[in-house]
Amino acid sequence: TQAGGDRKIYLVDVNYNDTARKGLISYDLGGNAAATTGDIGTQVIGPAYWNANYYPYDAVRDSAGDWYTSQYRYDPLQAPAITKFGDGTAPLDGNVIWETDRVNPYNGGYCLDINEEAGLVAYGNYYDGWVQIFDMDDGSYVGGFDAGTRMRDIAFDAAGNIVTVDNMTEWAEFWSPGGYWNTVYGSDGTFAIIPEPTTLS
Repeated sequence: TQAGGDRKIYLVDVNYNDTARKGLISYDLGGNAAATTGDIGTQVIGPAYWNANYYPYDAVRDSAGDWYTSQYRYDPLQAPAITKFGDGTAPLDGNVIWETDRVNPYNGGYCLDINEEAGLVAYGNYYDGWVQIFDMDDGSYVGGFDAGTRMRDIAFDAAGNIVTVDNMTEWAEFWSPGGYWNTVYGSDGTFAIIPEPTTLS
């Protein structure tokens, strides 16, 4: 945080022409409100992991410090749709925990998000609009659904719904995981999610 003097901002550089800057970059703002003029940041992932065929488009970090990145390529043989990197000393190029299968048609990773409570990571495919969902621990395939086309952003909300935004219909859509859920709100603004009892089908 800025108040704590340890504020950081992370961004993904997808520069097609400057492969030396491609990847995940951290800017240490400390207690400042903005980065210092001329600050080029610290390369957290890349450029060694991303070559000319890799276009990182999004990144999410879990509470353990591990990173999930999406790669925007039409041909899945050129780059995995999602790569998980373990926490450690930057750059993390050699800390790959898993990648999505390149043989199966997992491609077009434009955006992604994680749901730590459910142990899921999902990405939105820019080309066909499919949302593909994987296990956070080992990258195994969980499932997917057609959310439209030209996916631009995806997010899990606190109740486990997936929110998608596409560039074709220009809609934000909310997709439910199914089942009955209640949320109990506290006076401090927090809430707990209570799934249906396991005795019900």
